[in-house]
Amino acid sequence: MILFIQILLVTTSFAVEADFGSDSIEYFEGKITYDHSYEPDSLAGYLGSESIFYYKAGNYKQVFNGEKVKESTYNRKDNSIYSFIGEDTVITSCDQKSEIIKDYDIFEDAAEILGEKCDLLVLRTNSRLAYYYFSNKYSINPAALENHKYSSLSFVYSKTKSLPLKIINQYSNFKVTMTAVKIEKKQISEDFFNFNGKSHKSELILKNK
Repeated sequence: MILFIQILLVTTSFAVEADFGSDSIEYFEGKITYDHSYEPDSLAGYLGSESIFYYKAGNYKQVFNGEKVKESTYNRKDNSIYSFIGEDTVITSCDQKSEIIKDYDIFEDAAEILGEKCDLLVLRTNSRLAYYYFSNKYSINPAALENHKYSSLSFVYSKTKSLPLKIINQYSNFKVTMTAVKIEKKQISEDFFNFNGKSHKSELILKNK
């Protein structure tokens, strides 16, 4: 069960680059609030109805209001993901691929999200069909994710070069959709992304309580 949740976490998470090897481009730094939906609805207890995603300079932390999953933190220096799942802390190395990419397509002006026209990357792997809606308004430096092989994120961001505003992951027996409802640019301390064995779930305003 922990492995299932771990795969679900990574494939519905993402990262963008705020200040990575460039003095001329200002990339996104801040936090994004996502609403979640599931098919079937019974999965809602794992990740909850919403999450807040924090990002700075190649590191990210996503805090959930689910009953099972508390948060997931990616540390770029370690190239590892630290997840609080139930009473366990799960560490995932991102050095190795977790799936095989079959093919992909990119479609222009596929949707409008938060008032922004978004292009769409459709990714087909041996385990899922994924949709990434992205706007070049939230550009990224793909070099920040070049070592993030797990869940094909290095490939995804080499193609989009932008922050996704919506992610859909369709597996053989379930589907997870995460849609951005609020984006806030703000400065975040890099210390916030250091794994210290403590969950930041208290920072999330829980809709379901």
